[in-house]
Amino acid sequence: MTTAVASRFNRLTHKEALMEADARETWLVDGLISATSTLVYGEAKVGKSFLMSAMIAALVSGDDYLGRSVPQDRELSVAVCWTDDGGAGDYASQIRGVLPEEVQPPVDYYMLPAMRCHDDWQALYEEVISNGNTLVVIDNLTQALNGSINHDEPVRDFFDGVRLFTRSGIPVVIVGHSSDKSGDSGWKSDKPMGNSAISQSVRWRCFVKRSRKGNLTLTFSGNYAESHEITVKHGAGARFEVIDEKSADTLKSAGEAKKRDRDSSKLAEVEEMADWIVENAPAGSSQRDVAGLLADKFGGSAGTYQSSLSRRDLSGLVRKDAHGVWVRR
Repeated sequence: MTTAVASRFNRLTHKEALMEADARETWLVDGLISATSTLVYGEAKVGKSFLMSAMIAALVSGDDYLGRSVPQDRELSVAVCWTDDGGAGDYASQIRGVLPEEVQPPVDYYMLPAMRCHDDWQALYEEVISNGNTLVVIDNLTQALNGSINHDEPVRDFFDGVRLFTRSGIPVVIVGHSSDKSGDSGWKSDKPMGNSAISQSVRWRCFVKRSRKGNLTLTFSGNYAESHEITVKHGAGARFEVIDEKSADTLKSAGEAKKRDRDSSKLAEVEEMADWIVENAPAGSSQRDVAGLLADKFGGSAGTYQSSLSRRDLSGLVRKDAHGVWVRR
């Protein structure tokens, strides 16, 4: 005789798991907002809270959001969990600015402290459930963490709290910041700020950046679909106009074209260096000598040039002949 044991781990049979998969929604807003967890991130002051206010206004009114239809068959009540000073007033003003004057949207505002333990998350969860909220927006991730955004434990604890909601069927949209790392050319990272577990802990991501023309480019990626991109013009308050869209295929083609351009530019640069070596490197000079000359002429590291001369790009273009003279291959 087998004694039934209560499962601590939400055990499901295969049949039950398939039924859950068939019944589960993938999107709150198709291709934009996951029905589970979504991270919206970018530089400070880029317009993330305005995007969130526009989303909330669209969801409670039934209007389109960034050109996509929103659910018409479900009543949404939104919990905005804010951390910045005056966050409730800012969101309320932004949402009011895009709704008809007579509309009183079903939105509640919760001042979110640093969530120090599971009990804090449990208390928030119970209050949200008690008030009938069916969508949670957390703005922002950094200030809600109990510790450094670069450390494993605070990030893990934060998302353990988020899963109280998502596992109860309540979508969560999290506002965060992008990494402040940048390359030598001024290129800025498109990764979320902080521990890599942040990207891994959400099902869908939206990276927000401002273009040189002042528009916002939203790049969507994650587990549910291929990456795609929307460019919007930011109008007054929380109003946005879609001015361009790029599908996954378009983004892939553009990436391949950029790679070809980079490869072509790199090849031209290496060819120029090879010609310069033949014209300027003294007879009998060693790879180390030539690497130093290249660093003086073109900038960069002598060690990198020496590696290129011995086994990489330049090694296939130049060599020393029997008299120690540098010549093209």
